[in-house]
Amino acid sequence: VDVRKSRVKDTPAMRDAIHNSKTAEGITFKEYLAAVNKAYRARNDGGGGGGGGPAGAGKTPLVPTGGGFPAAVQEKIRKLAGGTGDKGDQRPFRFDWVDFDDPEKDLLFRLDHGKCVCFLNNRFSGLPSFAGNGHAGGTLVKTLLFTILGDYCNKTSLTGTDEARLHDLGMLLGLAAAEEQGSVGRN
Repeated sequence: VDVRKSRVKDTPAMRDAIHNSKTAEGITFKEYLAAVNKAYRARNDGGGGGGGGPAGAGKTPLVPTGGGFPAAVQEKIRKLAGGTGDKGDQRPFRFDWVDFDDPEKDLLFRLDHGKCVCFLNNRFSGLPSFAGNGHAGGTLVKTLLFTILGDYCNKTSLTGTDEARLHDLGMLLGLAAAEEQGSVGRN
């Protein structure tokens, strides 16, 4: 049930009874609604309160792991996110290089926000922006992507606007990567 779309038709007597009700502990209906609203918003914003969002969002810092993220960068991100410095005090965010199917071939990335995985398009893996140690390179680009995409991983679900923004960003960066690919061949 989506509470934003629910509707109950009531009578004036029912409305008065509800609004004048109290729990055994003395909590009024108005106070109860305020607490419920606060918990709902905290869950959907991924922050505090209920620790909502995928994989415990809001409870532990999201930290990029794997290739392209030297330990010093991971540690700095963990500290900036409020972590204790203990590797157990983090949720992993990773990048995986994959082949994109034809409808997505021009995207630089695709985000699985529930699993906190950014899939990078193999088509662009040889670019100087990702150079270094093959697929382990690209610390700067991956760190910039992480700073943008991490917030989406802290949400319980993505809105249509979120999905559109991610797609548009993937297309924009894919276009930039294609331009970089073309300039590499011209140099």
